[in-house]
Amino acid sequence: MRRSLTRVRMLKKRDDIKRIFSSRKYYSKSILIRYCSNGEDESRFLVVPERKAHCSVGRNLIRRRISEILRVNQYRIRGGLDIAFFVKRDVSELKHAQLRDLVMGVIAECGFLRS
Repeated sequence: MRRSLTRVRMLKKRDDIKRIFSSRKYYSKSILIRYCSNGEDESRFLVVPERKAHCSVGRNLIRRRISEILRVNQYRIRGGLDIAFFVKRDVSELKHAQLRDLVMGVIAECGFLRS
């Protein structure tokens, strides 16, 4: 089993990221989600921690934790979407189970889970 999201599942290209910034959004207490369809079978993800989140070590920790939650639950999320998670700094204080419930709850509220 892979230990990280594959390159196919990560959103990296500048044009794709620009397209997400002009797309729909969903607000939660600690997470802002921007999303759009990508016309592919797989969903792709981008995790952007808030700049005020401690130092680069803290931001990378947030990014790794959310990426792991997405990797483990990627088959529960329907395909064909580009999803960007903009995360506030208070997320760094949550335990893994709380963070998982927050991320998957937001994904469920947006209607991105497979039925």
